[in-house]
Amino acid sequence: NTWFKFVRRYSPDWLTQPLDLAFIVSWLVIRCGVYPYYFVLMIQEWHRYTRDECDGKAWNSASLAAVLLGTLCTLNLHWTIELFSKRSYLGMSAMTKAKTENNK
Repeated sequence: NTWFKFVRRYSPDWLTQPLDLAFIVSWLVIRCGVYPYYFVLMIQEWHRYTRDECDGKAWNSASLAAVLLGTLCTLNLHWTIELFSKRSYLGMSAMTKAKTENNK
């Protein structure tokens, strides 16, 4: 979804708003839908792997993957809150500024 931001920088003005919308939709689908779903699957797999193949030892190779994915999901939650609360995060202030200038 970050590619929408790159393309937006070099696109004509009339394409800015559709690219921002595409960025937000892809952000919500990927970072707020797909990644947390993967985290749930990872926890389930970690639990199965721990029970069946590691004799109940919680710290194993799957633990690192679960911790890393959980950390990334937490960061995604933080970035999502920033994106929708400040509207200046990830380049959104330029869109807001353009709208206010057009309304003058």
